[in-house]
Amino acid sequence: MTRRGAFLVFLLALSLPALAQQRVQPPPALTEAVVEGPKNPYVGEMLVLRLRSVIGAPVARHEIQQPELINFDWRQFGRDVEVAADLDGVPARGMERRIAIFPREAGALTIGPFTRKVELIEPDNSRHDASFSSAPVVVEARPHEGVGKPDDFWLPARSVTLTDSWDPAPDRLGLNDTTRRTLTIEAQGLTADRLPPAPNMRAPGVIVFAAPVERQTIATQDGLSARAVYRYDIRPVSADAAAMPPVRVPWFDTAERRMREASVAGRTVAFLDPNRRARRDEGPGADGAGRRLLAAALIGALWALALAAVILSAEGIGERVAEWTSPARGLLARARRVARRGDARGVKAQALALARLDPARFSRACGDPRLAQELAALDAALYGRAGDGDAREFDARRLRALAGLLARAWGAARTDKARAAGALA
Repeated sequence: MTRRGAFLVFLLALSLPALAQQRVQPPPALTEAVVEGPKNPYVGEMLVLRLRSVIGAPVARHEIQQPELINFDWRQFGRDVEVAADLDGVPARGMERRIAIFPREAGALTIGPFTRKVELIEPDNSRHDASFSSAPVVVEARPHEGVGKPDDFWLPARSVTLTDSWDPAPDRLGLNDTTRRTLTIEAQGLTADRLPPAPNMRAPGVIVFAAPVERQTIATQDGLSARAVYRYDIRPVSADAAAMPPVRVPWFDTAERRMREASVAGRTVAFLDPNRRARRDEGPGADGAGRRLLAAALIGALWALALAAVILSAEGIGERVAEWTSPARGLLARARRVARRGDARGVKAQALALARLDPARFSRACGDPRLAQELAALDAALYGRAGDGDAREFDARRLRALAGLLARAWGAARTDKARAAGALA
């Protein structure tokens, strides 16, 4: 070996300890867990646990070891995001994770350290494993008893909205009709399993069938939102109107730190008789003589119409006049209107009204096999075991055809009646 080669070997031997020290020296790093929220939260109130880890060295891969959050219910919302920082003048990159946590009990609750295991890339392109852990965090939770009323469901949230819908209108039901009530509650800052159970819909004069509750939790980068849908099928059991009470949902506003209430108004559930005539409000100051004069004029007009019908009956015109003035004409017109809107329950209500107006004639009309088959199919869709109450099989086109068939069969039943009377004569 030449002198020059020996000198190079000597320099390399001197530099090896320095290179080894450079490789094992840990890079600047910061790994911390921070709980965001009120200083002394209530049990069940949502807090945000933010984990942040940045390292001043290239990372080939990493893994987060999360402690067992035995004192909390928790759910991560959003994905891990990349972050950048400056550690003592050294550019560092890393990740951030946000977790929603809910204290299960009162007292000092400890969150253990999070550990981030990484594979670092050294300046000489070699790699080695390293670990970085956060410090433990303590949350002082307090009981919520006494904040609201003793029997109230505990519902801490940033906001709560309650909406109500009925289909069809609860105070305009046809005979044997059922209305579906849908209550929807939406809340920000909690999971759907923390929304209250279905409100009680019991009331005198109605039968209520409750459907299973639908719950949904939506997790985004902005946080958690929860939604629950409560559905009830409600039917009156008598001719008397039933009063459904209002629905009230108390909740704790986590932003304003006070109890609030979301509510919807009560409603009346009742049958609507299509044959019922509207009464005019005469008022306390109406003129009695004017009313008597109007009554006399109406009676005279009715007598004149009756006399005209008798005179014209010899030529068959009286029968037509009677048909034009019959309440059935208005019911058939109403059936066509609701059919154009696709209202299956409305068509059924008008058919029931015709049956109550003239049962014998309605029975003759149902002698048409096509009408009888369509009415039976409509009953099965509305009230059958396979039906869901909205008669989706009957669209507006099929309902219009049914209304036209009902009108023709009703007219044919009148003709049959006239022929029967002539045969007896």
